[in-house]
Amino acid sequence: MIRAFKYFIASSTAILLMITPAFAQSGIAGTVRNFDEEIQTMIKRIEDKNTPSRRTALAWILHDAAQDAFSKLLDKPKASQFSKDQHLDALSTAYSYSKKATELNQDTAEFWRLYGAINMFNKGGPVSAIEAEGAFLRVLEIMPTDLQARKNLITIFMQSGDYDSAIPQFQFLMNNHPDYFTQSQLDTAFMAYTLSEHTYEGVNDVKAMLMRKPALANANLLIAMLQRAQGDHEASLQTVKMLYSGSYPAPVSSEIKQRARQLEQQWKTLGAIQ
Repeated sequence: MIRAFKYFIASSTAILLMITPAFAQSGIAGTVRNFDEEIQTMIKRIEDKNTPSRRTALAWILHDAAQDAFSKLLDKPKASQFSKDQHLDALSTAYSYSKKATELNQDTAEFWRLYGAINMFNKGGPVSAIEAEGAFLRVLEIMPTDLQARKNLITIFMQSGDYDSAIPQFQFLMNNHPDYFTQSQLDTAFMAYTLSEHTYEGVNDVKAMLMRKPALANANLLIAMLQRAQGDHEASLQTVKMLYSGSYPAPVSSEIKQRARQLEQQWKTLGAIQ
């Protein structure tokens, strides 16, 4: 809110300083109409004297209003008390104000991040997914190190079956945020690599990550499964044996050792059958 106020003061539009607090403190349906009227007043002022500071001021006000509406939807106890119409009102408010903020100022990552999150929440089919993807890609153009945008893009690409597009996001995280990879995320990465055109890059990508973070012993299970997917059965058996035999250069939990033995037994059984 403070940022929006600062921009309004700078652009001599202090008349609207009380809009956003009023929006935040009241119910959605009772505030939207008055808020829209004030926004139209601001738009008219921009048309009369179109300056970057005025556009930025309005963009921040819209962004903050969208954030307020969206936060109500994310507050499960509060959202559970909404009627269907109230839910739709909040979602429509969040979506329309957030979209307008990105149109007024296309170079602020926060605007695009919120717009992408609203579209992911909306789950309105392919259109929402495309809008969310575009928003998070724009975030990365502005702020390439944004971790949440990359996580969200992985979710979008995996849900849509666009595994090839997910791989660069996994590679960035392996290179820069290895702690991101829980067992669940490693399993997701395995799916992406094996179902994409990047299967043969996977082993080297994960090995490079382990050079930087050897404590992620369970990532070796991903290496073994990728080796298996590539048809290198002997290498996959050597990798899992390394985990339970004590030859891995970092501590290995009993759970990982057990999983390694299970994979070894499973693969040996399959080999005997074949």
